[in-house]
Amino acid sequence: MSTSTDSTLFKQLREAAEQGDVHAQRDLGNELLASGSTSDEVDEGISWIRKAAERNELYAQLLLGAIYAGLPCRWTGTAYRPGSGSLVPDHQEALKWFRRAADQGSSDGQLTLGQLYERGTTTTPADLGEAVKWYTIAANNHESRAAYALASMYFGDSGVTQDYAEAAKWYRKLADGWSSPAQARLGWMHENGKGVTHDIVEAHKWFNLAVENLPMTVAVDDEVLEKTREEAERGRARVEQAMTPAQIKDAWQRYDDWKNALRAKTGA
Repeated sequence: MSTSTDSTLFKQLREAAEQGDVHAQRDLGNELLASGSTSDEVDEGISWIRKAAERNELYAQLLLGAIYAGLPCRWTGTAYRPGSGSLVPDHQEALKWFRRAADQGSSDGQLTLGQLYERGTTTTPADLGEAVKWYTIAANNHESRAAYALASMYFGDSGVTQDYAEAAKWYRKLADGWSSPAQARLGWMHENGKGVTHDIVEAHKWFNLAVENLPMTVAVDDEVLEKTREEAERGRARVEQAMTPAQIKDAWQRYDDWKNALRAKTGA
């Protein structure tokens, strides 16, 4: 929540920042960005955040990286307006600060590095090798958004060499976290024998799970959820045409067994 620059709390925050409290420096900069009404206040806010970032304050580094990248500052909730103050968006500076946060073990920093390298900018070309590297580090650091991005790259959604087996590995991890887009992809992969065994019963199971659109670890919007549901329903209908009644029964049993096992494991 923003604090008025005239308030006692804000004055105490400034005093602590001026005395060298790194967290106060970060918070003071954040408050100035959130409530600053002039370019001078925005510039001062960035200056305080930089002081904290240079002292290896993790969230200051993430915030400074987001400012330079023109990204929403989701770590602090600051609604920074790109172009405010005198700071000019700078992709290389953004990479620098996200990398410093990533090197401290921040999965947010690792994920964002992957995103920046995958997308590139008008001044810096994409580097898919670096994107894969940072997505992999973040995914191994339990960052589900990175795992989904990584799986999708290997599946063929970007320019890296297609590797269905590697895609299946990451989709399988996500499927255990109730990710319906990952479950739908696994259904298609089992239906077509891409990176996994060709198994229409297993495909039916994964399509069934995806149709449910259960709570997910990977945040996606309603449009993606609806598209996933429709694709999974079509996939289920396709494989059913080639299945015997016994296979369909087996598929529903696998579906129940999977849900029960995961709920017992997670307490869901």
